[in-house]
Amino acid sequence: MKKAFTLIEMLIVIAIVSVLAGVMIVTFSGSTESARAAQCMSNMRNLAVAVSSASLNKEAMQSENWYVRASDAVWKDMVGGYRKRAKEIYRYRRGWISNYPGPAGWNQSMSSSGRVVSAYDSDPQAVTYALTNGAIWSIMGKRDGYICPSHASARGGQTPAWSYVMNSRFDDDILYGSFGGASKTVMFAELPFGGGDGETEADAVLAYPNDDAQGSPESIAFNHRDGKKKCAHVVFADGSAKKIIACGADAGYKKGWIDRGSNSEYHDLTEWLCTGKDYSFDGNHYRKID
Repeated sequence: MKKAFTLIEMLIVIAIVSVLAGVMIVTFSGSTESARAAQCMSNMRNLAVAVSSASLNKEAMQSENWYVRASDAVWKDMVGGYRKRAKEIYRYRRGWISNYPGPAGWNQSMSSSGRVVSAYDSDPQAVTYALTNGAIWSIMGKRDGYICPSHASARGGQTPAWSYVMNSRFDDDILYGSFGGASKTVMFAELPFGGGDGETEADAVLAYPNDDAQGSPESIAFNHRDGKKKCAHVVFADGSAKKIIACGADAGYKKGWIDRGSNSEYHDLTEWLCTGKDYSFDGNHYRKID
């Protein structure tokens, strides 16, 4: 006589399998997010290295070791006597992403003139131009390095052209190695995956509060998590990367994004990071060290 499982035994086995499956799903989903976050950090380090390498290229930078620009904002000066200067500067100080093509015929073959290319631009020609005519494309060489693996997933499968923003301080005429605090001055942060100010036309640049001519303060984006807390990824001018933990009521991780527009503490922190200021963190609040 063959011995069969009883109904109770079957239910117990099914319950155990269900619990194990749940544990495995949580474990592997966490590992996947960790892998994506690690790749994001690696991308940011590579971007910083590419900017430094391009800035040291004397031939490309017309014998002057200027930092690559955060943007092509210099095109905004193309009026009157500034036109020639704008063209000359652009020749050797292109943006890390060339997101402002300018008039047709001034650059390679971009046909649409005078419009800004967004990270979420639907025109594949414009996106290709923005990346390949950027100052660091010859070093990066592929699109994957510009995109955080978690970004498209967070936007429902919509793949952005890039996921990062460069500190607007580098739009200034800064010679390579001419400013102190490279290990404390942020070079790249992330776009907010959930939208908001990350969908504006200036989304290649992190314009921290006191440097934003439009009067719309920006702050670093907290897109990832560190354990049970939200965190932001940043990379400094010396190529070192860091996780910045969210503070106060925003610290606990949940799907969604911090409303940075109403939190001046993040604006202050962003300004300190962009200008190389020292700060402290007590687990709840960030404070500048005078």
